[in-house]
Amino acid sequence: MADAHVLTLFSATQARRSRVLYGLLRKQATVSTEYWGLRYGLLSIAGFLPQLKKEQFDQAVATWQQAGALSMVSPGQYRLTTMGQAKRSEFEQVHYQPRFFSAWQKYQVGHFRDVFLLANQVLSEWAYHNRHYYPLQIQPADMFAVKHWFMQAKSPQLIQEWADQLAAFLKTLAPKEADQWIATWPGHQIAGLNDDQVQLPSHYDELDYWAWQTDMYVSLLVWLATTKQQGPLTDFAQHFAQPRGLSSSARQTLSAVEAGWSLSAISQKRGLKVGTIREHLLTAAIWLPLADFPYALFLTERIRAYFQQRLVGSIDEWTFARVRQTDDPHEFFLFRLYEIHETKLGGDHDAG
Repeated sequence: MADAHVLTLFSATQARRSRVLYGLLRKQATVSTEYWGLRYGLLSIAGFLPQLKKEQFDQAVATWQQAGALSMVSPGQYRLTTMGQAKRSEFEQVHYQPRFFSAWQKYQVGHFRDVFLLANQVLSEWAYHNRHYYPLQIQPADMFAVKHWFMQAKSPQLIQEWADQLAAFLKTLAPKEADQWIATWPGHQIAGLNDDQVQLPSHYDELDYWAWQTDMYVSLLVWLATTKQQGPLTDFAQHFAQPRGLSSSARQTLSAVEAGWSLSAISQKRGLKVGTIREHLLTAAIWLPLADFPYALFLTERIRAYFQQRLVGSIDEWTFARVRQTDDPHEFFLFRLYEIHETKLGGDHDAG
């Protein structure tokens, strides 16, 4: 990771914990890390650099602090200085800036990219009646899923309808950018260009290429989710565009809660600790849109009134001690859930 990229993760107005930023980049997910990722507006970077070494990240932070670009507010917490803001601005002017960054957190983009490229290759070869080709190598389960989708979707109109939907989307991009992106797709007698072969600006680094590719696939998913146009590509995205952040276990917990089960009943039924059930629910609240989580089941009018009276000022400065009454861990669950709810309502959320 280039040191300059580190500055883009910090804010001039909000003190941010370097360990949280590192945990997000590596996707070393804890509920605490995800919560602060939400508060920082940086859930979208979760898993951005899974191979990043902590020593490398810490050294970059230390280098910028020594240079005067970062100011330590408290141990492990930093803000951008005036110099840091200038350096960050300089960096952003010459490196790729995602246009759909806020939507990155909605999808497992890497998974969708793999299955899309394989499906597009399959259709390309099918259009030429070619059954003898080397398919793109992705996860075996995903290869099987694409094959199953193709067998279900196959029809005389499939190729044309797929091409028509892609063409409609590509028209929303600048012609040069559309050509560059298409050039990365494998197809009949076409291998597809690697990132360093695409004619993007010569000063772009590996992260720029990755961010650009990610942005392209997210922009396609956003377009498919918002356009009224129907077709095989829409159906494909609905089937394969997996949401981020929630494990299947967390989804089971949420479904059980929505079905009326108590936390203790879910714990007994699933053989999990109640604390684990609470973590599932907090994770779901963090990642899901406000309307998709049943806050009212937990944050009753009485509890909300109690919190509203005692929790004032910046959410980042709220402490559990202000509202704690007993040693019951459920109290902290309600406190954190209230913080998440108020953040999603727009409560003094920091954007940069």
